[in-house]
Amino acid sequence: MLQVTDRVVKVMNSAGVHKDNTARINSIDFHRTEDLLITASDDDSIHIYNTATNTLQDTLFSKKYGVQNIVFTHSASAAIYASRKVTNGDHAIRYHDLRRNEYLKYFVGHTGTVNTLCMSPKNDMFMSAAQDKQVRLWDLRATNCQGQLQVPGCPAASFDQQGLVFAVATESGMLKLYDVRSYDKGPFDTFVVADEVNSPTSFANLQFSNDGKLMLAVAEGKVSES
Repeated sequence: MLQVTDRVVKVMNSAGVHKDNTARINSIDFHRTEDLLITASDDDSIHIYNTATNTLQDTLFSKKYGVQNIVFTHSASAAIYASRKVTNGDHAIRYHDLRRNEYLKYFVGHTGTVNTLCMSPKNDMFMSAAQDKQVRLWDLRATNCQGQLQVPGCPAASFDQQGLVFAVATESGMLKLYDVRSYDKGPFDTFVVADEVNSPTSFANLQFSNDGKLMLAVAEGKVSES
């Protein structure tokens, strides 16, 4: 495995540049097993790129609802994403068949903007965290919410690489770890990122390292390692 050092980073170069959007790209995701990258933009477009050939493979649009926080499912031909254009309180998460360009399901429950979406690496479970101070667990095979946590502040959430643990970041730099099988019993560990204790803003993103021993947390444009 390549060890990422300052020297390695300095010799890295761009493999390709794509300028296919007319507005900000708000989220990207790489497929776990296929050579694919998907992007979502404020211009309501979804672009799918083949990373092996460095080519644009397809372009779709979500003009009515907008698109943000896009994530591949385990299938290379499907993705989930949050609504960017909200009417009548519709903060639904949409399950999109990319090949047929049609919606498969709507996941309704959040009453605030969805901050983060993440798929379990283990099964069809996925998790959403939103500005309504809720973290919800879902299953692609059912439209009903499978579980819900009420948390302080505006949360972000992420699964570990084994799909056995998930983390929730809340206000004042607090990170809580939950066992997926018994999350209803509360977190099994809680710790605080000291630099964020007095910060008025929340975490924007969380990511576990491959071995689950470290986490990257993004807040106010800063990256913290825990």
